[in-house]
Amino acid sequence: MKTNLSRVYILFTWLLIASCMCLPPGFTIASRPPTPTQTSIPTTIVEIHPTTIVEIQPTETPVPVAPSEPTSTPEVQNGQLYAQGPWLLISTDKGLWAINPDGTGLKELALHSLSTQKLQNAIQPNGNTLAVITSGEEQLHQLALNLVTLPDGKLAKITDLTSPKTELGPNSAPGDPGFEGARAITDRNSIAWSPDGRKLAFIGFMDGPATNVYLYDTTTQKIKRVSQDMVNNNYDVSWSPDGQYILYFGTEMFGTGAGMEVKGVWTASSDGSKTSLLYKPTASSGEELWGWLPHSHQALLSSWSPACGSNNLRLMDMNNGQISLLFKDCIYSVAISDQGDILYGDKQNINLIKNGSNKAKPVILGQAN
Repeated sequence: MKTNLSRVYILFTWLLIASCMCLPPGFTIASRPPTPTQTSIPTTIVEIHPTTIVEIQPTETPVPVAPSEPTSTPEVQNGQLYAQGPWLLISTDKGLWAINPDGTGLKELALHSLSTQKLQNAIQPNGNTLAVITSGEEQLHQLALNLVTLPDGKLAKITDLTSPKTELGPNSAPGDPGFEGARAITDRNSIAWSPDGRKLAFIGFMDGPATNVYLYDTTTQKIKRVSQDMVNNNYDVSWSPDGQYILYFGTEMFGTGAGMEVKGVWTASSDGSKTSLLYKPTASSGEELWGWLPHSHQALLSSWSPACGSNNLRLMDMNNGQISLLFKDCIYSVAISDQGDILYGDKQNINLIKNGSNKAKPVILGQAN
C-alpha cells in the first residue's frame, strides 16, 4: 500500500465526562472497554519513546501542532526512521505504520493488525518493541501474536493464537465456541506488558476449548500457560503497576448491547505460578476495569447494567481481595490522576476522590448530564 504523508498532525482529545468537562492536569484517561459489536475504527496515533509514551486520539477537526525543537540532530538515513526515536505509530483497520514526527521515514510494520487493540498496551515499557496481533485476510481468522522492533521494523511471529481444532470455521456465528474464542482475542484487550517490559501476558486460543492467559518471557523466549479454564473464555488481561498481579476476566459467551454474563474475575501471580478467583459478579451484566492506582495493586472496577450503564464503582486490592465501594449508582466516564486521585461523573455532578480517601467531593455541580 502506498501512502504519502507530507505533514504529521498530532491530534488530541480531552476526556469529556458527560460531554462537558476537561480533565485537570495530571489525570490520565481510563476508557470503557469496547462493546462486542464491531464498528468502524478511527485512526489512532501514538508516540513511542524509550522512556515516554503519549497516546493521542483524533478529534473531528484535526488540530495541527508545531513540532518542538529537537535537543540534538536526529539520525536520518535515506528517509528511514530515526535511529533513536521518538517515532509515531499509526494504526488503522488496514494495518500498522511508524513514521518520524517530521513526516519522514514512513514504514509499514504489519498488515491486518488489529486496530481494536489499544496501541498503548502494545508498547514495551522502556523499550523499542511492539506486541502486535495480526489476522489473515479475514479479521477473525489465523490470529497470531508478533513482536515488532523499531527502527528496523522487523516482525517476528511468537505464536499462533489458534490451532486447527480451535480455528474459526467458515460458517461460525455468535455463540459458537470458535467464534466466541476469537472475539475474546479481537474484541477485548488481549495483551499486557509487565511494568519492567520483560514479560508479555496475552490471551490465546491454542489449546481450547476456551481462551486462556499465557505468559511470554522475552529473556528465555518461552511461553507458559497461566490459566486452565475449560469453560469460560478469559479476556481483558491487565498487569498491576507494581508488577505483582495479572488481572483477567472470564465469560462463557460475549453478549450484545444488553451486556453479558461475567462468570468470574481472576488474578495470577507475576510468574504465572498461581491463579485465584477474586469474585463472581452478582446482579451484573458486565464487569469493567477502568484502570489502576499508580504504583499499586489496587484496581478500579465497576459493574454494568442495561438500565443504568456503569455503576457500583469500587477499588479492589489484589493482595487481600478487600473491596472499597466508592459510588453505588450510575456513573459516567472515569479518570485517574498520576497521584491516584479519581474523578468521575454521576447523574448530577463531577466528583473527586482524593487518593487514600473513600469519600467523594463534588467539584463541578450540575454538569454531568
